[in-house]
Amino acid sequence: MPQPCGDILLDEKAIAAAVERLAVQIQSDYAGQSLVVIGILKGAAIFMADLIRRLKLPLRVDFLRVSSYGADGRSGDLRLEFDLTQSVADCHVLVLEDVVDTGQTLRFVRPHLMGKGALSVKFCSLLKKKTSPADLQVDYVGFEVGGDYVVGYGMDLDGFYRNLPWIERCDPTKP
Repeated sequence: MPQPCGDILLDEKAIAAAVERLAVQIQSDYAGQSLVVIGILKGAAIFMADLIRRLKLPLRVDFLRVSSYGADGRSGDLRLEFDLTQSVADCHVLVLEDVVDTGQTLRFVRPHLMGKGALSVKFCSLLKKKTSPADLQVDYVGFEVGGDYVVGYGMDLDGFYRNLPWIERCDPTKP
């Protein structure tokens, strides 16, 4: 595994507190309803595991994998690599993201799920970059962060660092 990227931006304690705060908000908003929680792979997997264990609601889980990276590593056209394995028709859906940056994924996912008959689609992201589009609707946000590249707690650089229990800044141009 490569050496640590940089300084810790959010430690384990801060992340746990944010996950708990988000769970309380979500549970309050969906009280008396069932929910389908959809994680955007791969980055949201750890966040999703921690969050859903705190929700005392009837819920189902599923995953989507959406990619905007081509073979050359550059951002490109969005494509659905893995779709849902169960129906969301007539269901309230909460989509979990690790980090919202350009909003391209969320703009793709909402109509995709509404087209499958979802009653509602809301978004929850652990991180939202301050540089993300102002008109982008993210219903639940753990932290607003600057534009730095970050790794840890599910987020990666070339597949590494997902297992870090904290989030740290990383310069993807340095080896």
